[in-house]
Amino acid sequence: MGCEIYANNMVPAGSYICLNCKKETVLHLKDYLPPCNACGGDVFALNAMIDLSEEEIKKKFTEITELMIMATYFTEEMKMDGFVPVLALNLKMLLANDAESLLPRLFPNFTFDKATPNYKNNIVMPDELFALPFEQIRIDEFLNQTVVFRGNREPITVIKMIDTVVEKQGIHAIKESMHEDEYLSASSAKFYFPVIAKHIIRKIGINYEEKIKEILFKIQIKNFNPSGGESPVI
Repeated sequence: MGCEIYANNMVPAGSYICLNCKKETVLHLKDYLPPCNACGGDVFALNAMIDLSEEEIKKKFTEITELMIMATYFTEEMKMDGFVPVLALNLKMLLANDAESLLPRLFPNFTFDKATPNYKNNIVMPDELFALPFEQIRIDEFLNQTVVFRGNREPITVIKMIDTVVEKQGIHAIKESMHEDEYLSASSAKFYFPVIAKHIIRKIGINYEEKIKEILFKIQIKNFNPSGGESPVI
């Protein structure tokens, strides 16, 4: 079911499933994950698609996609690194949550554009991650794509970045006690995740610019204060 997440830890906004009773807990902002309000369980997983109908899966996919678009905007345009963990969680649920990954369930033939084979200083730069649109690779090949070569040491891959940020609860959790590969993965994520998210969004047929305008308008309306002015957006 993917990595286990324990109650009373700070987690990104997202949806979590109690492993004891399968009750869903939804956090709309980064916060401490409370024990399950149904059974008191304290072990969760990223939202699993267990026993959901096709319509429910599509609805969940839409929710996650919109959250990813919003997180991409705030990470890339507003330079708000606090949204990087949200992106990591979204990408995990879409691509790398074992058999429950949403993207291959709804788009079984989904492929990524291939990265450039020309590594500069042993690194695939974010803007070169999808440089070869006429060459396609499977989701599993993309997740194992090396973005940083490190000689005889373990390379930094896309899945390494995603898992590190999810498990370490974001780049703000970077500590001296982290292993070098964890530090490198977490600190690089903010440059790669928005590019990956936009690529997915484009390939499933969503216009990013139009969608972010729609989402920001909804947020503005939701946070409008009838007594005058506006409430904080997030």
